Amino acid sequence: MKKLKIILFFCLMYTHNSCAQNNLVPNNSFETYNICPTNVDKIANAVPWFQPFTPGSSTDYFNSCTTNAFVSVPANFIGYQFARTGNGYAGFQTWSGTFDIREYLEVELTDSLIQGIQYCVTFYVSLPEALGCGVDKVGAYFSQNPVYYSSPFYGVLPLQPQIENPSGNIIIDTTEWSLISGSFIANGGEKFMTIGNFKNDSSTDTINVKPGGGGQSYFYIDDVSVIQGSCTIDVIEHKYDELKLIVYPNPTTGLIYFSEFEQDPTVIEIFDSSGRCVLTKKTKAEIDIGSLENGFYNIKITLGDGNSVFRRIILAK
Repeated sequence: MKKLKIILFFCLMYTHNSCAQNNLVPNNSFETYNICPTNVDKIANAVPWFQPFTPGSSTDYFNSCTTNAFVSVPANFIGYQFARTGNGYAGFQTWSGTFDIREYLEVELTDSLIQGIQYCVTFYVSLPEALGCGVDKVGAYFSQNPVYYSSPFYGVLPLQPQIENPSGNIIIDTTEWSLISGSFIANGGEKFMTIGNFKNDSSTDTINVKPGGGGQSYFYIDDVSVIQGSCTIDVIEHKYDELKLIVYPNPTTGLIYFSEFEQDPTVIEIFDSSGRCVLTKKTKAEIDIGSLENGFYNIKITLGDGNSVFRRIILAK
């Protein structure tokens, strides 16, 4: 009987942990769409995401499915970035420098948050090259009812986000995806999450990494997660986190090597700065790109289960 109780205890613990690890964000990596985006302002195509500003919408949806180069992946009207996972991501304005112009994206969670329970919120952002002004104030606000507003015109939502990127931690990386994360205790009943910059321009710290870039800021966003528990390493760690895979040396004169794969890759593809695939190879060893022209290249590594990770490398012979 004692042995049976021990087995039952561990079964219950396993069930509890499994439930706690469920991501409450539907379409969390923006892969699902009702219509492939054909132009800007199409966040509503990535169902069930939407923009809270009414009656208009300007938050963008990017996906490699489209034939419109403005909203494609990896190259689009505002920069060049592969999706962190899959083929799609969203984009929103976070700072304007003069008029407090903001864009937000909102989604209904798959279940309401439970009173007194702690939740870990994570999402990844990347700064496009075209505008090139990094900001610190990006956060997530949770509410029981959907957030809608029509005034001020594309203005700042006067809400206090439960999760917010720390002040002074200005995100300026245009190459990799930057993690924003935090934990909070739910009041109970929260069913909607809104993401954006909830501070006005004067309360937002910025760094202009591209002089003459227009004095505005905009972020790509991918892989949004709301999981029961605290944001410890084991909660926020993703199985296919590209940070586990090192490509070296960088810069390289031709030969590039890979750190140990968690599983065998099926194919490795090298893309130039225009998004054109210039080399494809099945390997887990070194690759020689010395025959290519100097410049930066994106490396797409597709693993055996179909998931992909991305790295960027500079060739300087």
